Amino acid sequence: MIPAGTVGIVLWNSVLAWRFGDSCIRLVGASGMAMEVCEYHQFMWSYPSTAPYYGLCGFFDGTYNMMDDFTDRKNETFSLSPYSIPSFSNVWLTAEQKKAQCPSTPSREATSLCKQNSTKTAEYTEKCKSVIFGLEVNGNNISFAQGSNLIEACAFDLCLVSQNTDDDPDEISAWLDGPVTGYALRLIEEEVAKEGCEYGSQEYEEGFRREQDCYFYRCKLGRWMKTNQTVPSCCPHMGRHYKHHEKIYKRCKAYICLCGDWKQTGEGDPKCPSPEGTEDSEVSDEGGRLIVQVAQQVNQP
Repeated sequence: MIPAGTVGIVLWNSVLAWRFGDSCIRLVGASGMAMEVCEYHQFMWSYPSTAPYYGLCGFFDGTYNMMDDFTDRKNETFSLSPYSIPSFSNVWLTAEQKKAQCPSTPSREATSLCKQNSTKTAEYTEKCKSVIFGLEVNGNNISFAQGSNLIEACAFDLCLVSQNTDDDPDEISAWLDGPVTGYALRLIEEEVAKEGCEYGSQEYEEGFRREQDCYFYRCKLGRWMKTNQTVPSCCPHMGRHYKHHEKIYKRCKAYICLCGDWKQTGEGDPKCPSPEGTEDSEVSDEGGRLIVQVAQQVNQP
């Protein structure tokens, strides 16, 4: 079991594992492979230098070309529609399955599990298209390439749902609103994350952290999100945070923020009474007058 919000080590393996979202687990191994395993979908990432990969998870040669994912043992590539995931798995089965790799063994015939006519599959395609291309993440829709592939897989799923539920419209809607929507949003997030965030005419990668107004901001899904973390070099006072080298006057004395701490400068507040009246001023002015002066321009990233 992996408790929510924690990272665990898989014993006897160089693998880190942690929960991601409501129903997913992420695994990162020292071999350069990473996985995101969810209830209805699975992602895999690998370093291009470790390519090529073959098998049920698709063919990967380092070029990120999705059109050749359904490649069998003979290096023949099949289209998604007649060879979707459940039936495609058959091409990687062998008669005996005794050896880990048997590229010369004839693969079994792969037939489509969807038995409905073209009219019904066209209906499912339109339902999927309406849902998938109507989703947004921070104003971004799914790309045409990703969306088109997902629509084909979605229509295949709806065909199987229909066949197993007597074409129950509630079951079909539940699949569209649940797994299909969740997976499509995840794909959009991945696409948006690749674009990064812009700040000061520069582009920053997903996860980059910068400073602004004494708080850290992190690039997340194309937007800068303010965190609860304050910049260590800033100084708190009266519910505010002041930047490094900012100066304040309190009770007729000047203080400057230096690396997170207030240091008295020895200066006096020119608006305070003469030194003889300083004690009276401090007693009557409980909160202290606060005048901010920027002593030095703070460089922003």
